[in-house]
Amino acid sequence: LNDYYGKKRKAKKLVIDKIQKTVLNDIKKLSDNELFLMGTMLYWAEGFKSKSEHRLGFCNSDPNMILFYIKWLKNCLHIRPKEITLRLTLNYSYKNKVSEIEELWSKILKLPRNQFTKPFFQKTKWLKNYANKEQYHGVLRVHVRKSVKLLWKILASIDRVKELMLKK
Repeated sequence: LNDYYGKKRKAKKLVIDKIQKTVLNDIKKLSDNELFLMGTMLYWAEGFKSKSEHRLGFCNSDPNMILFYIKWLKNCLHIRPKEITLRLTLNYSYKNKVSEIEELWSKILKLPRNQFTKPFFQKTKWLKNYANKEQYHGVLRVHVRKSVKLLWKILASIDRVKELMLKK
C-alpha cells in the first residue's frame, strides 16, 4: 500500500514539475501595464471600495499578498513608504501580543513600527480550531494617506476592466 501511494506522489510531482516549467516559459516578464492591472484586480478583490472611502485601503492576512500590494503601490502608483499606515486586526485573546505581532509585520514589510496605528480587536470567540495558533498574525490593513484621487483612479480602472471583460 505504501508503495502504491509512493508511486502516486511521484507521478503527481512529475506533473506539477512539468506545469511549473511551462509556466516559467509562459510568464517571463511582466510589463508595467500588466503589473498595474494585476494590482487593480487585487484591489478589486481585497481593497476598500465603499462610496464613503477617502483613501486607498487594503486588508489581508497573507504576508506575500501584502508585500505584492505594497510593491504595487510603490512601483505603479509611486507611493512613498512613509505615506503608508498599517493597522492590525486581532482576536482579543492576542491583546498581549500586539507588540510582537507588529514587530513581525514590520520586519516582513520593511516598514517602521511608528507607521502602525492603534490595533482593532475582535471580541468574538474562536469558532475554528487552529492547529497552530502561534502562526496567527492577525489581519493587516494597509492605508495610503491622502490618496482619494488614486482611489478614484483604481475604481475607474476596475470599472474599465469590467466594461472590457463583462460586456455582452
